[in-house]
Order: sequence, then structure tokens, then C-alpha cells
Amino acid sequence: MVFSDDYVAAVVPILVYWGYSGVHAALGHGHVMDKYRLNTKAEEDSRNTVSKRAVLVNVLMQHLMQLVAVTVLTPVIAGKGVGAAPSATSSSYLTAARQIAVTIVLYDVYRYAWHRLAHRSRFLYRHLHSWHHRLVVPYAFGAKYGHPSLWNGAAYHGVHHLPRGVRYNFSDLFFVTWDKAFGTHLPYTVEERPGGGGLVIQPMRPKQAAKASAVVTPVN
Repeated sequence: MVFSDDYVAAVVPILVYWGYSGVHAALGHGHVMDKYRLNTKAEEDSRNTVSKRAVLVNVLMQHLMQLVAVTVLTPVIAGKGVGAAPSATSSSYLTAARQIAVTIVLYDVYRYAWHRLAHRSRFLYRHLHSWHHRLVVPYAFGAKYGHPSLWNGAAYHGVHHLPRGVRYNFSDLFFVTWDKAFGTHLPYTVEERPGGGGLVIQPMRPKQAAKASAVVTPVN
């Protein structure tokens, strides 16, 4: 069976999302990886204000909306019209790589700007983005959890979900460059949890970060 490029573009990102998060969720059910957990299972239940079931339903609904939007809009934007035969023109691998690189950069900038605005605007945060922050301890499959009309390393974004980090570390896709460039980067360390049983994120104050960066290893 041959699938059109539009169909592949609509379905593959969703399959990758659930495949990737499914692996993480499966690893989280066992005890082998407990020493690498940033949050305990008990913290997921006690600190989050929304159930796993509600998150699951919300994300599935958003993926359905995404599937419909991509399926309908992609042919229209491309000027082919819905139901038209795919174009026979194909781009070279170099052109495709360049387009992907430009898209990654532009989309990453957009995500940072929109994420920061969603926190700076009381209206946007109260009515839209606050949904995502019901997950103080994010689930592996909860990256897209949020208000139905808002798109939204684990440790970096985990800092953002801490009370002290909610106004920092807005970058959540590819690069952390934008946080560092615009002064919203909050350094942190990942340490062993006291008593064992996993890891814990420790945000660093600006003075602590400055001292840590100034430490120079002596050379013999």
C-alpha cells in the first residue's frame, strides 16, 4: 500500500510521540530504572492536580485535532487542493536537509517566544497555559497536555515545572540558546536523592552558577 506524503506527514509524528513516550512509560513501571527517575511515583500522584486518565484523553484529543488539521490544510497550503494527486517533483536530499534545518530553528524560536508570552500574559496563562502546569511532575506522554486550543533533556523542562523555575527555562524542543540569550536560563544540578531511590533536580541561584562556572581545575 502506497501512502501519500501528506498522510505520512500527518501520522508519523503522532506514532513517534506515542512510541517514544510509551518506551519511557514502560521503563517507569519497573524498578530497574528507579535510580534514574527525577521524580518518584508517589510524587506523580501527590503533586499533580490532574489524573493520568485526564491527561491521556486530552492528548489523544489534541492528536486527533492535529491529524485533521494537517490532513486538510497541508494540500491546501501547498496549492494542490484537497484530494489532488501528489506532485511528481521531488527535492534533493540537500534541499530537504536545508529545509528541515531552517524549520527546526524557526519553530524552536516560535516555541520559545510563545511559551514565554504564555507566562508573561496573565490572560494566556490563566485561561490556556495553566492547564499544562497542572502537571508539576510531567508524565512521559503528557508533553502535549494543555488547553485544547494551545500548543505547548527532561531535567531542563523539569526545572520549569518547579515553583522556583516557572519563569525560567522556556525552551522545550531543540535548543536552550534562546533562554541563555534572553536571560531566562536557570542553571541546575541533578543530584542523587537523599536516601537513594532516584535523582532530584536542584535549581542553582545566579551567584551559585557564577561560582560553579568560575571554578578552574588546576593543571599539574
